Amino acid sequence: MTDTLELLALSKTVHTATTPKPVSIVGMVNATRALADGTLLGNICWVDNNAAGGSRFLGTDHLVSAIEAGASVTWLAEPLEVETFVEILEITGPAVELTSAAEKSFYDGAWKYWEGQVPSSAKGEYTYSLSLNICGRAMVLPTNLTLSVTGKGGKRI
Repeated sequence: MTDTLELLALSKTVHTATTPKPVSIVGMVNATRALADGTLLGNICWVDNNAAGGSRFLGTDHLVSAIEAGASVTWLAEPLEVETFVEILEITGPAVELTSAAEKSFYDGAWKYWEGQVPSSAKGEYTYSLSLNICGRAMVLPTNLTLSVTGKGGKRI
């Protein structure tokens, strides 16, 4: 648990009254059930650290993350089961293009996550989908996730 919290705290941006709050998005994957069902739908739940800022559908596979223009965003996927392996292979769609998200690593490449930056001029809703490695099997979560970019101070544009 400490490792996840340490990773979420890695953001290069320090939140102040004038700096947008960094948003961390974490997917918890029921890898065993996803492999048995052959789909991520219903077998992954996403949460972020901005419920108070307006994020919606937390704990579902169709999270809408509220994020201020200019903020950084980090994505991480973790398995519910201890002895299973999960990692994000790719993020695609308008949201990843908007943020220029790229894969990063932690602990000398042993732990991977994705990080991006929302331009200060951005506004609106941007969808994206993910491809995950679940115990050596690539699985795609359809475009069910959204970054809802708001104006300064979290005001919807």
